[in-house]
Amino acid sequence: MRETERAAPKDPILQGDIVEILDSLGLPADPPYGIVINADCDLAHCKTDGVISYVPAYPFTQYFLKFWLPSFIETRRRELLKSIVDVCAVCANQHSELELWIRDEDPADITKKLSQTYSVKLTQIASKINELSAITKSKDIDWNLLLKLVSIQGQQANDAIAKFSKIALKNLGEGQFFINEICNLETIGFVVRLRRIYSLPECNFYATKSNFLVESNSGYHNAIRVSRLTEIYKFKLAQIFAHQFSRIGLPDELTELNEIAVQASILALGVQNA
Repeated sequence: MRETERAAPKDPILQGDIVEILDSLGLPADPPYGIVINADCDLAHCKTDGVISYVPAYPFTQYFLKFWLPSFIETRRRELLKSIVDVCAVCANQHSELELWIRDEDPADITKKLSQTYSVKLTQIASKINELSAITKSKDIDWNLLLKLVSIQGQQANDAIAKFSKIALKNLGEGQFFINEICNLETIGFVVRLRRIYSLPECNFYATKSNFLVESNSGYHNAIRVSRLTEIYKFKLAQIFAHQFSRIGLPDELTELNEIAVQASILALGVQNA
């Protein structure tokens, strides 16, 4: 079953159309792709107020670096700091001071001083200090930082990246879904994010690349159709989009009451079976 299909050049822009977004210089924008979400009837009867909306789509590698990696690095930073604090039994009010120290000094010196001060083995904290030092001293969260952390951990780069990629794909969560391919594009693997909505003037959307080259508005962002979702994926997009923007969050008090009720039920069950 295909996820996307070619659109006839004469077809109007419709819901589910996949467009390439170019910036005012004709370069890939951020996001680089989008999927039109306006209803077909609104597009057909000019009920969009002259604006077409789309949700962003990213190649998986770009999604991995832009969205997943920063979250992973922050989680890892917290884990490392907590682990070092637990091993050395550092007071809670010294956490920030410890992190600043690790950022400003050589990790080997810090490891030696901590080992002597708190009577812990070098092997218990050396790699953790090195990792946390690499994170806190890095100016950018990118492939280089990830590869450095993997090297400190003693993992093979290819194996680690493959593992992280699987985790990122598995944990896409609500409001996102994965597309294996987009017709007419060589890149494989895209993540569609329905947490954000972008829009451009309708006059900046083009059904074909040739139309864009002839009629394009220089100095503006433009959207060029490259293909479209098949019908079933178009419905899937609409379903997830509707769910994402119709969710109702319940008060924390209710969640806490749920936990109390569950605990009470378990206790009652234990009493009955005693």
